[in-house]
Amino acid sequence: MLGCQPKRIKDVRYSSPPPKGGGEDTTVPQMTYPMPPGASQGADQNGQGGTTDGTTGGTTGGTTGGTTGGTTGDTTGDTTGDTTGGTTVQPGTNPPLTEDPDFCKQPRKVMAFYYAWYSAASLQSSTGARINNDKPSGSYTPSGGYYDSNDDQVIMGQVEEALSHGIDGFIVSWVGKHNDAGTNKTHVVLGKLLAIAHQKKFCVAALLEPLFMKEAIKLSDEEIKNQMNILVSSYSQDPRYLKIDEKPAIFFWKNEEFSDELVWKKVRDQLPLPAYWVADSGVGHQGRTSAQANVFDNAYFYSTWWTSNQSEQNNLWRALPGRSRFSTVTPGFNSPLDSYKYGRWLGSGSATYNNQWQFVLDKNPDYVLITSFNEWAEGSYIESSKNFGTQYLDITKDKAQRYKAKAN
Repeated sequence: MLGCQPKRIKDVRYSSPPPKGGGEDTTVPQMTYPMPPGASQGADQNGQGGTTDGTTGGTTGGTTGGTTGGTTGDTTGDTTGDTTGGTTVQPGTNPPLTEDPDFCKQPRKVMAFYYAWYSAASLQSSTGARINNDKPSGSYTPSGGYYDSNDDQVIMGQVEEALSHGIDGFIVSWVGKHNDAGTNKTHVVLGKLLAIAHQKKFCVAALLEPLFMKEAIKLSDEEIKNQMNILVSSYSQDPRYLKIDEKPAIFFWKNEEFSDELVWKKVRDQLPLPAYWVADSGVGHQGRTSAQANVFDNAYFYSTWWTSNQSEQNNLWRALPGRSRFSTVTPGFNSPLDSYKYGRWLGSGSATYNNQWQFVLDKNPDYVLITSFNEWAEGSYIESSKNFGTQYLDITKDKAQRYKAKAN
């Protein structure tokens, strides 16, 4: 039943907020992947440098990116010259699309929630709490070791891994554009993913997290509204940004953090461009109610590890007739900070994930959402790990192929 859904994030994720400034901890093993075409080494491993030229993502990208990076250079060029180290990909100079320019406007996509705020040290720290829990530490170790989310080789490798296993894109947890390099990381990585997506048949969207933005980063409601303007102006018109009903899709988690739904309506009214808003239905059906009141365009469930029969998903679709149908699948959830353990952590192995995919195959929704690709802190990841290998990616590939083969 819905009342059994676990609290998410407040107990878990805030124990490891986005890192503040600084470079990565090089004492931790790093993932290595082939360098993406067109990428260049812009900053050293200790986070020093980054060039000062707008064409390579330096600190003056905001003023020079506009002349070299097309229509988005003036808004995104300054985000790529951060000081967190690693390689650089310039969102403002995205290459021409290599395949199907309308791909991200079409439904029947498999999209995975993706987390982009890790440094190698913070990833190790956020997963290390499980070492003394009842699960082997290898369960929470990426196959290639702990990584920094801002490393282009890591990003390219994750995109390649997703594509080769039937995933069409990432929904990136986004907490805004900031002067601090650590909290700005999700904004930078979103731009880098779009740049890589231009070379691939791959889509990108944003997951806005008002609770995180208010409690971890201490943004006011007005500042969150300003951040929404930045998101829509910077990235949403890119052809590799996911569109639903011809509008860029923005997913929300904990959208009820604005106590008055009219606040969200005011935010929508002042945005410079239209967008398709998808609320997290969550505990108490807040998202469903918001969508029914036309404050949001639609609703989805982020959390599905607490149910096996997906009856609540059916109820959501019935409450929102005539709208795109989202169905969420997840392998499980585990938090050492409270009593919640679901899915594979209860000894079900891959049964939870397989069962939820079977619901997808039976119901044939418009979009499949995977929670998650790499939410290591909550144990919901399908990214390859030392303990599970590619087990959950392989299941994803098989089920995604069958889903996409079904007729509408």
